[in-house]
Amino acid sequence: MMYSLHGVKMRFIEFIGSPGVGKSTIHSKLISHENLWGGTEEDALKRNFFREETQKYQILFRVLPRPLQSTIENKILKDRYSNAAFTEFVVENPDFLKLMERSLKRVSKEQPNTEKNKNSSVRPDKVVSWLKQTAESYQLSISMKKEDELLILDEGFCQRAHSLLWRYNTSPFSLREYFQIVPIPQILIHLDASAEICYSRQNERKDITYKSHKLDIIEESRQICFEITDYLKSNHDTKVIYVENTGTIIESVEKIKRSYKVRS
Repeated sequence: MMYSLHGVKMRFIEFIGSPGVGKSTIHSKLISHENLWGGTEEDALKRNFFREETQKYQILFRVLPRPLQSTIENKILKDRYSNAAFTEFVVENPDFLKLMERSLKRVSKEQPNTEKNKNSSVRPDKVVSWLKQTAESYQLSISMKKEDELLILDEGFCQRAHSLLWRYNTSPFSLREYFQIVPIPQILIHLDASAEICYSRQNERKDITYKSHKLDIIEESRQICFEITDYLKSNHDTKVIYVENTGTIIESVEKIKRSYKVRS
């Protein structure tokens, strides 16, 4: 089985959307289908462990209580495999380190936008850690993807670009500079809903992180999403699937599934 776009085998798909638009919900429903892999950190770490470790350690890990497995994943496997993944990513994308350095310099003198981040201070150095986390997650996911799977990332480089451009008053990078360096998905799923709907969903789920967001701030987030998708449509071969996520979850998932075809 092969997932293709215009006859070309696809490696991965990404999501982009504002807080409260429903990315995580749609993503979790979508990857429940056969051969669609979400590349979640927990799954990627487990796949790496069972590929790298001896059978003796694999058997021992399987019989451990789930809480102990989680401790091993979070305190041992995460650092070990994430650091290795970042090294591998930089080898394949050497200009990424320069992007991190330039981005840090550009935001180093600004003050956090407290209107957007009342519950968590966004320090200038966070731009580096967020970019690094995104690279680690991508590399772990893409390297653990099986041959017949299609990787679908909830939080990839497109969503990270949105988050950084939205949170910092000083732009850490230009879109041209950024997308010349990072991997670009063949398909970008743009989930959208009005600022009012996003705000209502945040309150319904009691999302503390975003509870202070005002409608105008959410609207700014929406416009940045459009800026990124318009750029990729105009300057790269990325197919953007716009989904107005105001109906049922099933309707949104089915529209996304129709955006790519499967070849046996």
